[in-house]
Amino acid sequence: MDGDGIYKYNPHPPKFRHIKKEERSSNTLSGNFLRAIIEDSRNRVLIGTYEHGLTLWDKTSNRFTQYLSESQENHGQGKGVTVNAICFDKNNTMWAGTSYGLLKFNETRREFNRIMPNEFYGSPEVKAICQSRSGVLWFSTQSELFSFDPATGEFENMSLTAERCPGIKSASVRCIFEDTQGILWLGTYDGGINRFDPRSRTCTTFTHKKDAPTSLSHNIVNVIIRSENNSIWIGTEHGLNKFDPNTGNFIKYFEEDGLSSAFIYGILEDANNNLWISTNKGITCFNPVTTTFRNYGLEDGLQSTEFNSGAFYKNSRGEMYFGGINGFNIFHPDSIRDNPNIPQLSFTGMKKLDSPVLMNGEISGLSHVTFSYEEDIFSLRFVALEYSNPEKNQYAYWLEGFENNWIYCGTKREVRYTHLDAGEYIFHVKGSNNDGVWNERGISLKVIVVPPFWKTWWFLSISAIAALFSLGGTIRYFELRKVRLQLEKIERERAMERERARISEDMHDEIGANLTKIAIMSEIARRDINNSGAMEQHLQKISNTARDVVDSISEIVWAINPKNDRLDNLVSFIREYASGFFEVTEIQCRFIIPDSIPELPLSGEHRRNILLVVKEALTNAAKHSHATVVQLQFILDQKTLSIVIQDNGTGFSSENASAFGNGLFNMKKRTVAINGAFEIVSEKNYGTKITIAFNI
Repeated sequence: MDGDGIYKYNPHPPKFRHIKKEERSSNTLSGNFLRAIIEDSRNRVLIGTYEHGLTLWDKTSNRFTQYLSESQENHGQGKGVTVNAICFDKNNTMWAGTSYGLLKFNETRREFNRIMPNEFYGSPEVKAICQSRSGVLWFSTQSELFSFDPATGEFENMSLTAERCPGIKSASVRCIFEDTQGILWLGTYDGGINRFDPRSRTCTTFTHKKDAPTSLSHNIVNVIIRSENNSIWIGTEHGLNKFDPNTGNFIKYFEEDGLSSAFIYGILEDANNNLWISTNKGITCFNPVTTTFRNYGLEDGLQSTEFNSGAFYKNSRGEMYFGGINGFNIFHPDSIRDNPNIPQLSFTGMKKLDSPVLMNGEISGLSHVTFSYEEDIFSLRFVALEYSNPEKNQYAYWLEGFENNWIYCGTKREVRYTHLDAGEYIFHVKGSNNDGVWNERGISLKVIVVPPFWKTWWFLSISAIAALFSLGGTIRYFELRKVRLQLEKIERERAMERERARISEDMHDEIGANLTKIAIMSEIARRDINNSGAMEQHLQKISNTARDVVDSISEIVWAINPKNDRLDNLVSFIREYASGFFEVTEIQCRFIIPDSIPELPLSGEHRRNILLVVKEALTNAAKHSHATVVQLQFILDQKTLSIVIQDNGTGFSSENASAFGNGLFNMKKRTVAINGAFEIVSEKNYGTKITIAFNI
C-alpha cells in the first residue's frame, strides 16, 4: 500500500443501518422523503414517500418494487402519489392513505384500487389510518374523520363538529390511536388532542394553555402511542408529553431535560420499555424510569438529523424503522452498543490575557501554573483523547477553591476565568467519549494567583505592626492629651483660686483700708461737729476716700469680667483711666497709640497687674515729678506690647529711689508675675521714663 497515504480505522462503526435511494441504481427506493413505513408478515417493508409513490422492499431478496410512481392527475409530469399512511386489516389486506384517497392493494393483480365514499367533499388526501379491534378502519382527511368497514364496504362521516366536541379547535387529524377502551385519540394540526368515543359519538379536547403548566405542551400533535404499562405518550412540535389519566394532566419533557430536540415526529417502545424518539435533531433514547436521555446524530449513521411524522414502525422481532428526508434507518435497540473506551485527558494550552502562552507540549507535563495579580484573565484548554467521534466528547470542570461543584460544559474544551482572588486553586477536568462513558478520575492542575505586594503576608505583617504602633501612639496621644487637659483644668482652677485670693487681697488692702479710713474720719468729724472749718475738711476727706473706694471696685469688676479679656480693651481702659486721672490736675496727658490694636486674648490676671503698674506710675508722676506733661506711648510689634510712661518732671537719682517707698518694688514684682520686663530710667532735672513690656 505504498503511496496510499494514511488509513483511519474506526473500531466502532455506525450504529444505525441507513437505506436510501441510490441514484445510479434501479433496484432502490422510489424517493428519499418518507411519509410512512410498515412491514408485512412476509418480511417485506412497504415505504410510503412524498410524490414518489410506494416502494416494496423484500428484505430476503433485497429487491425493491415501486408502485404509484405516477398519479392519474399528474400523468406525464413525473410526479407520483404521496403515501401518508399504510396499514393491514384482519385479512392481511394492505390499505394506503394517499394524496389520491384511500387505496386498497390487490395482491393478485399487484395494483391499487381507490375506495372512497360517493358523497365526499373537500380534498381526498388521507392523512392517517388506524384499524380498530373491531376491524373497522378509521381514516382522516384534511378536515374529516371517516369510519370504513371492509366487510360491508360502508363509510360513515363522523363530522367532528363543535356540537359533538365542545371546545374543538381543529378537525385536521394527523394521527389516530385506539386505546384499550376503544377510545380514539386524535392528534390534530393546531388543535391539540380530540379524544373521541365511537359509541357515544362524543369527544373531549386537550389543548395547550399558556396559563396552565400541566396542560399539553403544544397544539400540533404528530404521534400518540400506548406503552406496555398503559401510559399514553404524545409527541408534539414542542415537547414530549405523558398523560396522567387520574388527573388529566400532562408531564412534559423538553431539550433542557435532555431531548435532542423538542420537535417530535415518532415514538417507539423497545422490549426494555425505553422510548425511541425521532426528532428534528436526530434520535433520542429515553428511559422513563430514570428519566435519562441518550441522543444519536449523523455520526452514528442516521439518514439525517431531520425525520418525518408517520414514518416509524417496530416489527415483531423488535427491529425499528425511522424515516426522514434522506431515506430511513433500521436497527434493533439491543444492537446499539456504546463505545466502552474510557478516554484519557490532557491539557492542551493556556492563555494569559487572552493570548496563548503555553501549548500542548509545554503544559501537559506541568504540575502547576502561576499568574500574577495583573494577569487576571486566563484560560485553560483540555481534550479527551478518544477519536471515534471526538465532536461528541463531553467535558466537565471544577476549580476547587472557587467553584463548589462540577460544571458540565458539553463539548466545550476551554474555560476562561477573570479576576480571581490571590491564592492557590486546583483545576480539575474530566471527560467522556462520544457515547457518554466518563473518565471520572480526570486530571488536575494547581493554579497559583500571586497577590500584589500590598496583599502579601510580610506586607500585611509590617502593616499590622505599624498599625499597632500607630494605635499605641494614638492611645498615648489621647492619654497625654487627657492628662494635659486635666492639668489645664487644674491650672485654671488654681488660676481661679489665685484670682479669688487676689481679689480678696485687693478688696482687703484697698477697699478695706479705705473703708476703715472713712470710719476713722467719720469719728473725728463727729467729735469736731461744732467746728465748722474742721468739719468741712473731714467731710472732704471722707468724700475723696469714698470715691477711691468706688474706683477700686470698678477696677476690680473690670479686671474679673471675661468680656474684657482682650488687648484692645486694656488699652482703651488705660487711656480712659489716665485721661480721668489727670483731668483734675494741672498736668497735661498725651497718648501715642497705634491706629489698630488687635483683639488678642489677655487673661484677667495680666490685665489687672498691668493696670496696677500703670496706675502706680501715674500716681508717682502726679505726686512727685512736678511735671507739666505726662506721655503714654503704646508700642506694638508681632509678639510684644510695650507701654512707655514718660514725664518732663524733676526726675530723681538712684540714691533718692527710696523716696517712692514700696511702689517701685511692687511695680517690678507685678511685671515679673506676668513674665514681663520692667525698666525705669530717671535723671535729676530730666524727667522719668518707665517701660513695661510683655508678650501678647
